[in-house]
Amino acid sequence: MSLSTKLKVGAGEAPMLFPEAMFPTGGMENYTGVHDYPYVHTVLLEHSGVRYAILAVDIVGIPDAEGMRARAAQVLEVPYDNVIITNAHVLTTPHNFHRAQTPEEKAKEDMLDAAIMDALDKSLEKAKATFGPGLFGYKEGYTNFVVNRVMETEKGWGTQATNDEGDTDHGMPVFRFDNLEGKTLAILYVVNCAAGMLEFTHSDDGGRLVSNDIAGASADFVRQEFGEDCVCMYLCGATGDQWQAMRGIFGTVGRGGVYRQRDLGDKGWLLLELMGERLGQQIVRAADSIECKDVEKITFSRHAVKLPGRVQHRGKPGEPRKPQPLEKGEDVQVMVTTMTFDDLLWIGATPEIQVATIRAIKEASPFKETAFSGWTNEGKDSTGTYMAEDYMYDLGTYQAGKSRFYLGAAQSFRDQVIDIIKKL
Repeated sequence: MSLSTKLKVGAGEAPMLFPEAMFPTGGMENYTGVHDYPYVHTVLLEHSGVRYAILAVDIVGIPDAEGMRARAAQVLEVPYDNVIITNAHVLTTPHNFHRAQTPEEKAKEDMLDAAIMDALDKSLEKAKATFGPGLFGYKEGYTNFVVNRVMETEKGWGTQATNDEGDTDHGMPVFRFDNLEGKTLAILYVVNCAAGMLEFTHSDDGGRLVSNDIAGASADFVRQEFGEDCVCMYLCGATGDQWQAMRGIFGTVGRGGVYRQRDLGDKGWLLLELMGERLGQQIVRAADSIECKDVEKITFSRHAVKLPGRVQHRGKPGEPRKPQPLEKGEDVQVMVTTMTFDDLLWIGATPEIQVATIRAIKEASPFKETAFSGWTNEGKDSTGTYMAEDYMYDLGTYQAGKSRFYLGAAQSFRDQVIDIIKKL
């Protein structure tokens, strides 16, 4: 093996150590403590003298994406536009913060922000410390962890049940970065659902604990196999209409569309552990079959995609929906990034995309392999929320009800993205 490669790699991660004074968080979520901590992850890359950084934040929504990108750009000496930020949409972490109405609530928000930035700083330093000549490989793995979640109930179209007959994609892109000594520095894996197996689940004593959920449970298994210093990034794929096959609050639809659910309580933690091992095994099988090598060429681009917007109609999380008024609003913008590693294309965009949109883009891609992650490029210049398919507006699904995009946005998005990648 040559002692020099065109690719250089460094990786690091660190937990967000929330202080006890942050709890209880109050509000609708009212977290009462921590079961296991979410992480901030960093991968630093350099090729042909150009640096790039990938930041992954294990939280629902990133409070200050611009600030985190700026910090990474400064510390890692990476151009700001070359910093990609993504999150695992971990639904068992606080996400009603930054709505403070009292000094006490504001103080707790500040504690959350400080814990995130502290974890970022530690992950950046670890990425610098491990930076050196590296190798890269990719494999499209498989997982049965995901299932379609769009199902009709007697009260409308819900999202809390598993629709085993619905459209889904069991593909799981896996990225692997090694150093020249054969040590795996980082494994990135794209799963077609948010990290939220225990969303809304309460402990038997009525409390609710912060957790890194399946992002953490799967990473624990991967580190067991590849070493405790292996950085594990859970990336979201199609979170719009895809779900975890098993959940702490388990819902079923019976005859006549009657919806029932039950909270597993403390038993949910065992379920999470077992499903983490199952998903982790599938990640390890894919990663272990990858042959890492040097990369001849890396390209990177950032694009602003304009889409039709709508006036948003909110409802309670997870409640069934029926058709709602569709009022056109101002056009909205979505930031799309593309990054290529030789014949692999990785596309990132902010919205909660449906599996049909991602499939159409991948099928039209001129690259040998194509991966797509949602919840990527968060920031003030990029619109998130559900990007519903047109049929969802007709049915009045939960995705359509929460969408900030107007009818036709998903088709316009895929057309514009396909046009972008065909010109790369």
